[in-house]
Formats: sequence, C-alpha cells, structure tokens
Amino acid sequence: MSRFGIARPLLAMAMATTSSPQTDRAHGAARSPQRPNGPGERLMSAGTLCGDRVVNRGGELLGTVSELLLDVDRGCIAYVVMAYGGFMGLGERLFALPWSALELNVERGWLILDAERSTFDTAPAFDKQHWPSTPDAQWHRDVHRHYGSIPYWD
Repeated sequence: MSRFGIARPLLAMAMATTSSPQTDRAHGAARSPQRPNGPGERLMSAGTLCGDRVVNRGGELLGTVSELLLDVDRGCIAYVVMAYGGFMGLGERLFALPWSALELNVERGWLILDAERSTFDTAPAFDKQHWPSTPDAQWHRDVHRHYGSIPYWD
C-alpha cells in the first residue's frame, strides 16, 4: 500500500524538467497524439504525464507532476502528486492534487489547475521523506475542498 492507502503499482515515476511552459514548445510537441507513450489523448500511458508541468490559467508554472496515485478499488486516478519549489530536489514540497481539479492540455503537454501560487501557502503539503501515512477520510475531503473539487467518490 502507498502512503495514501492506495496500492503502489503506479508510484515509481520520474521527476520533471525545470524549463518554463512559456518557452518550451518542444515538450508540448512531444505530447502530440502520435507520441510513442500511448495511442492518443483519451488513452495514454500514466508515465506520459510524469514530468508534465502544472500551470494555472495564466500559464504560470506551479510545479511538475512527480507521481500519479490510483484508487485501485474504484479504478481511477485519485491524485496527481505535484512537486514544487526547492533546488535540485532539496526543500521540494509535494502536493496531492485531486485529478478532478485538473484539466489536461494534450497539445502543450501540461495540466491546468485553476489556482494561484498563493493557494499552496495553506495547502496540505509533505516532502519525499514524510508522506501522509494512511490519511483518513477527513484528509481526503480537506484536500478536495482546498482545491474546490468534488471528491471523486461522490
């Protein structure tokens, strides 16, 4: 089991690059429907999303996707783990973003979160060495409420 009480089959994902979404057009081109990591935008390898940028509606970089967490019992993506801040992995904070709070932009190769950077000042966060251990139902509800999303199990 993962640190979120979700089975671990999808938790060994790569970390992202640090270039900006405004200047890195090559990354977006790599996410075209003909990419080798999946058959298209509606069905793709989970690894395709790891390393993608998370931006807000203004295109400001918020962080990068480090892992996806599955709810195996329900057969869906529960959270995208976003890495933010730090330098070369030191001091980096991780955030569990509800999948339902994100919008995938296949052409640009990033996920859009309708939030400002200040959203993360009070967001539930953790670091690589201190993941939440078996969070309870209230933790899950608090995370969804923080990002203004409806819990996926409702």
